Amino acid sequence: MNTIQEGWESYLETVVHKEAGAVQVRETKQAFYSGCISLLPLLREISGGVHSKDATQGIVAGLNAEAVKFVASTLTKGLEGFFNGIRP
Repeated sequence: MNTIQEGWESYLETVVHKEAGAVQVRETKQAFYSGCISLLPLLREISGGVHSKDATQGIVAGLNAEAVKFVASTLTKGLEGFFNGIRP
């Protein structure tokens, strides 16, 4: 997955209920993109060499742990499939 669009399409396929209405799909897509966009400044910072390798790995590990915690607190069958590759 190299684009936000690919991530959205995967999320739509695995998480959003097949019978979701147009408004729900649109608002879910807006939330998905907003979440991705909110990470862009951090991604620019950590990819720009501002932090040491250890600090960068710590930031990524922290984001991963936060994602795992969120998924655990909101676990559904669809989210299990979408976040299958995320491990603490």
